Amino acid sequence: RRIEEERAREQAAELLARAHRHFERAEVDEAIPLAEEAARLLPDSTGAHSLCATLYERAHRTDEAIRAMERVVQLNPDSAVDRDKLDRMRRGVHFLPRVEVRDDEDERPSRRWVPWVSAA
Repeated sequence: RRIEEERAREQAAELLARAHRHFERAEVDEAIPLAEEAARLLPDSTGAHSLCATLYERAHRTDEAIRAMERVVQLNPDSAVDRDKLDRMRRGVHFLPRVEVRDDEDERPSRRWVPWVSAA
């Protein structure tokens, strides 16, 4: 049994790494099934469920994002950050992908998050 658990952790870690790589390339649809499989393999993994929540949110799958974030809060009830994120999701406050902004002092673009609200 212990060997099976270790294999599941290793497999989930690889799936999450692949999901993160897809997410970084804005390939959300490719990342979702990988994160879902990691969450299935490790149902008590806050990292897997949190990534699912983020991916669902980016894919405008709000109900699924909220359910995944509820699982994160259930697993980690003392996390104020996770509770705040869940509350934000329930209120319909979302964050768009980063936008590039030019700083006057520097020619390189910087990135800033742009919040937006949608009617629920």
